Amino acid sequence: DNAGHKSPFSDEERAIPTKPGAPTHIKLCLSWRETTPGSEFPIATDDMIISVFSTVNGYEVKLDSFTGNVILATDDSTAEFLVKSYNQYPGIPFKDENDKNAGDRFIKFWSTGTYKIEAFWAEYSSMTYQTANVKGEISVTVNPETCDHFELSFLNTPQIGDNPLEIRALGTNGTTAYGYQGTANFSSSISSQTAFSPSSYKFSAVDFGVKIITVTIKTPGTYTLSCRDSSNSSISSSIQTTVSSSGALDHFDIDVVPQTVSGGVKFSLTITAKDKFGNTVSSFAGPASVEMASAGVLDLENAPTGSATFANGIFTTSAIVSPPEASTATLKVAYSSITSTRTFFVTLTSAEKSAVEKPMNIPNPFNPDKESTEIRFFLEKDASVKISIYALTGELVWRKTFVGTKGVNKCLWNGKDTSGRMLLSGGYIVFIEKSDGTTPQKFKICILR
Repeated sequence: DNAGHKSPFSDEERAIPTKPGAPTHIKLCLSWRETTPGSEFPIATDDMIISVFSTVNGYEVKLDSFTGNVILATDDSTAEFLVKSYNQYPGIPFKDENDKNAGDRFIKFWSTGTYKIEAFWAEYSSMTYQTANVKGEISVTVNPETCDHFELSFLNTPQIGDNPLEIRALGTNGTTAYGYQGTANFSSSISSQTAFSPSSYKFSAVDFGVKIITVTIKTPGTYTLSCRDSSNSSISSSIQTTVSSSGALDHFDIDVVPQTVSGGVKFSLTITAKDKFGNTVSSFAGPASVEMASAGVLDLENAPTGSATFANGIFTTSAIVSPPEASTATLKVAYSSITSTRTFFVTLTSAEKSAVEKPMNIPNPFNPDKESTEIRFFLEKDASVKISIYALTGELVWRKTFVGTKGVNKCLWNGKDTSGRMLLSGGYIVFIEKSDGTTPQKFKICILR
């Protein structure tokens, strides 16, 4: 029944080799196969044995003797063979021998994962080593280090306000302890001027040893920020930083002295640019607009147009407010989208009211080539107003009609007549008529070029 079938034990059975052939592959044997980043992993002496084999008739045969050089390598591009013990070239020399240990040699891995240690037979030719296709490999697992200390680092230059701070758990060799799951507590040398969010943090597996928190610094100064493990105080770190400037403009502080102001009488006004923590923004120069948010007119000695320029974040001036009556007044300071107000009380005696009600123009005299003049007058109530300007000869040169509001009103004149022609230097008469039933008012105005 078995006719035509060949027995596996027939004379055609593969012959067991009596002697090895040429080298075909290399085998590596390690005492252990795990390490941590930055540790010296021994690949020599009794820790790793290198054996050279040949394959003859399908059988693996260890070479009784082998002469050549074996070079070690790894597929981890960050690993390093330590000069102290091993230089990859010219390799490990075999001289009529088989099992070979590599002497006092080490490799240091820096990345976690599973990597290969590879061995190649390298033949020397023309002053270079030609790697033959005789090789072998063995896998090594690089596990994360356990946490030995923390590393703190800001992700940008620290400043007033919120700052991202990275906390990294590190091992003895300075690599990330990806498995760290302890609780880190945070503190500051100036606790009243700093805030951590969160103030402590329990690391989890998904953090892989790294967490970014927010540190809020409220005032300029030098700070030492610390991080410490809640269970092991030796696991800690600190970082020192100096913040020298304020945060971004947030609002204005408006200081009025005295707090109760007399209408038509000078008072002191100081406006300070502030960040959200109350620090003076010394870099702010403005200009910011300063005006009354309530009825009345505000005159600023150092900013007659109501546009205030700041020095080191501060604007100081003498000011006069001309209200329609004794009342609570509101002053407004604005820059871009930022607006701040200050409310104060204004008294108005009979004499002060008479001064406020007196019509005038500012400046007087004025040069139309450089500026306009502001005509001011007082209304007891909302009314229609007609302002006429005459030359001293009685000729009408300019007129404007509009509706005014209760209190002090303002009207600009550029020194031109109704046809747009520039008038000559000299005196002119301003005549103000109002529909509120009060007596028309007049005063002199002067053009001086």
